[in-house]
Amino acid sequence: MAMDLMIEMAIGVGLIATTSILFAIVLLTYVRMRNTRMLFVTLGFGTFFIGAILHLPQIFIEEYNLMITENVMLLFQLIGLLFIAIGVLKD
Repeated sequence: MAMDLMIEMAIGVGLIATTSILFAIVLLTYVRMRNTRMLFVTLGFGTFFIGAILHLPQIFIEEYNLMITENVMLLFQLIGLLFIAIGVLKD
């Protein structure tokens, strides 16, 4: 039981670290290029990053609920994917 919780915490922290590194890379790319396509892609990854940060307390404290259900997390992901798609498909 405790081992499962430790594995879940390690995976959650690893995913948050990966998301933050990826967001930092995309943000640095936007700062260098400064075009609207990269702005939308950066907004998409920023949305993923904010969703990961909001999900962080739920990993460590099971009783902690900030009214962030799975549907709200899916909405964050959908908005992030929408921004990335707009950035990729923008002419």
